[in-house]
Amino acid sequence: LEKSRYEARIAVLERQLLEERPRSDAAVEMAAARGDMSIDEVAMHIDEQVSNTIPKVLIVDDEAEFRRLVIEALPSFTVVEAGDGKEALAMVREEELALVITDIRMPNMDGFALLDNLRSQYPQLPVLAVSGYLDDDEVRARDFDGFIDKPISLAQLRDLVEQIVTQPESKGVG
Repeated sequence: LEKSRYEARIAVLERQLLEERPRSDAAVEMAAARGDMSIDEVAMHIDEQVSNTIPKVLIVDDEAEFRRLVIEALPSFTVVEAGDGKEALAMVREEELALVITDIRMPNMDGFALLDNLRSQYPQLPVLAVSGYLDDDEVRARDFDGFIDKPISLAQLRDLVEQIVTQPESKGVG
């Protein structure tokens, strides 16, 4: 049933995209004609601007399969990935992120140490915990913005990510 709803929604969105394509092509051509850029340059600048409006989420987990699952579960976001907390901290310095989703048990730097580092350096950045080894109470004792138990429900993950990214002022473990 969920798959059917998504397929129907995708069909509607695809129709809307097809209807908007001629308008966007005409706008690019007009901008190029009025300025000193080629059509390709205008299109490139538009692509850059649009990509900056899509929220970027960092998934931190030592399991590549789990990272791929999260990427596939969040098609309306740009998802970048890191294999552990140290790698994640390096990425946070270079990327403008809307959310970090982190596993707890990882080599090099676990999710708790990552959270502590992020809270000290980027206190407003929401952090969602994902673990098969913790419960709500253990996560509530920390300052995570949400928690999902592994194995995860993709719908629950999508809903929680949407909620956190669109309402950053509403902190609380989900």
